[in-house]
Amino acid sequence: SCASRIKAICKENEFLRLQVEGGEGCGGFSYKFEVDSGKEDSDFVVEQAGAKLVVDKDSLQVLEGSTVDYTQEMIRNSFVVKENPKAEMTCGCGTSFSPKDFK
Repeated sequence: SCASRIKAICKENEFLRLQVEGGEGCGGFSYKFEVDSGKEDSDFVVEQAGAKLVVDKDSLQVLEGSTVDYTQEMIRNSFVVKENPKAEMTCGCGTSFSPKDFK
């Protein structure tokens, strides 16, 4: 499961950070996952089964309501954003997207 994979790769006081970066990927925005230990007061934290996923406040605008999972496929194993209600189009590779208009 996603939570067990996060716990397996993170040391004590570490968490998985999910960020959205603009100007990248075929959709214009891309998802970036990384292990981190520095949390800002404005970060949004989701904790499940002892695993923590952290999203910065700017990325949260285009990630709110999304589902994160860990997939194991023949060609790669990776964290993915499976469902993003704020994405209008998602690239076939699943790492980039075009957001819907938001305010």
